[in-house]
Amino acid sequence: MAVAATAKQEEPRVVLSARGLSKSFGAFMAVKNVDLDVRHARVHALIGPNGAGKTTVFNLLTKFLQPTAGSITLLGTDITKTPPDRIARMGLVRSFQISAVFPHLTVLDNVRIALQRPNGLSTQFWLPVSSLDRLNARADELIESVGLKRERNALAADLSYGRKRVLEIATTLALDPKVLLLDEPMAGMGQEDIGTVSNIIREVAKTRAVLMVEHNLSVVADICHHVTVLQRGGDPRRGRLRRGQPGPARPHRLYGHGGGLMAPLLQVSNLNAWYGESHVLHGVDMTVGEGETITILGRNGVGKTTTLRTIVGIIRERKGEIRFAGKDMLGVPLHRTAHNGIGFVPEERGIFSTLTVEENLMLPPVVAEGGMSLEEIYGSSPTLRSAAPAPAPSFPEASSRCWRSPASCAPASSC
Repeated sequence: MAVAATAKQEEPRVVLSARGLSKSFGAFMAVKNVDLDVRHARVHALIGPNGAGKTTVFNLLTKFLQPTAGSITLLGTDITKTPPDRIARMGLVRSFQISAVFPHLTVLDNVRIALQRPNGLSTQFWLPVSSLDRLNARADELIESVGLKRERNALAADLSYGRKRVLEIATTLALDPKVLLLDEPMAGMGQEDIGTVSNIIREVAKTRAVLMVEHNLSVVADICHHVTVLQRGGDPRRGRLRRGQPGPARPHRLYGHGGGLMAPLLQVSNLNAWYGESHVLHGVDMTVGEGETITILGRNGVGKTTTLRTIVGIIRERKGEIRFAGKDMLGVPLHRTAHNGIGFVPEERGIFSTLTVEENLMLPPVVAEGGMSLEEIYGSSPTLRSAAPAPAPSFPEASSRCWRSPASCAPASSC
């Protein structure tokens, strides 16, 4: 990805700032020394690979998580220790990765609920429902501004996924935020909805600051004034994304390449998967031969990790065909998939932090027999032998990934 330096020009004032922002979970440093300046009337993108700490930064800024170190300033006020409800009232409002609307209320009622606090009605439960009618004019303005006028009286449950995301933007705007944080607003959307939401964000940013996490680099290049790139939670780079990045990819096919004609061990056909209502994997076909190595390539957000998680059964909302050693695996639960011989090394660091390196290595044979012995593992990874008595959290990330894999997979039937 190309990041170019921002041209020298008169910039609006900074409304949200972070300095040295860090967050650790035990021995794992999720976010390290992040500096961030979000300016009024600007769209600022926070991008980076999965697991880089983007959503964690959002959670720190909005105080869903307390920083381990660093400071946060909103409109000149230090909010590092301010609780999240007060921060929202101060004008820092966010959306979430998963759409959060009231499905059994109408579009109008969803927006009216968001308008109650700014209009002093949030705790007056004894008033009749008709008392909310005073909010209708402002609610209709917000509904029209995001293009939902025709759906005003429709139930939120009847909206498409993209339209629900648009409704969520309307409810956040009802709080009249000074800074709007959007967590992957384009995730799971079709191209038409992406265009609609991009235009809405552009319009919203004329009067307030917008900070967004987004994987679609075409959208980032099109609407964002500034970009901060996170790499595994730290070492952020700042600048502007150059125009002309490739458009959003819909991975109808993900292909690999092996070393020859081998008996098929894993066969995937027309695989589809969903996160809730978001259709995240579209018609993936793949064949892995016995003894073959296949690599899945693609930019962030196209479905590489989702493909693996769907195959092993972590994502249960799936359709298509998955066959392993001739067996139908689509309806097989996750633990039975592991017993059948499909091992999975996740992207995140998945070890038992209270155990030593060797104790972690001794766990997989308890779950399923047939994996590599300790001596075989030590032979393939010599550094593990000397580190065996050490606590697992003290072991480097790259090395921990090396020793999780061989102990958990049976050599004759793993993929």
